[in-house]
Amino acid sequence: MYHRFCTVTGRLASAANVQAPLNPIRPVLLQTATPPSVIYDTSVKITPITVRCQSSSVKNPLPEHIRRKMEIFQADNDLPVHLKGGPKDVILANFTIGLALVGFVSTVYTGLTMAFRT
Repeated sequence: MYHRFCTVTGRLASAANVQAPLNPIRPVLLQTATPPSVIYDTSVKITPITVRCQSSSVKNPLPEHIRRKMEIFQADNDLPVHLKGGPKDVILANFTIGLALVGFVSTVYTGLTMAFRT
C-alpha cells in the first residue's frame, strides 16, 4: 500500500490511484573525510642556525663586585645565609622578626577581643 501527503488534512493518505510503485531515494554513501594536505610556502628560504660551542678553557670574566659577593656568601664561617651580608643583614633580619611578632600579637589581641566582647 502506498501513501501520499494530503494537503487538505495535512496527513498521509492512502494513494489508491498511484499505478507505479514509488521507489525510495537511494541513500548516498558518506564520503570519507580526508584532511586537506598541508602546503608549505616554499618561497621563504630558511637558513639553519649555527650554534657555536664555547670552549671550557675560555672563561667569561665576572665583574669584580659579583666575584667579591660570591666569595663572601660561599665562605665557610658557620653563619646562616641571611646574616652573611654584614650588619645590614642583621638589622633587616631583626626588623623582619619584630614585624612578624607585632603582627602575631595584634592577631591574637583582635581574636581575644572579638571572642570575649562585653
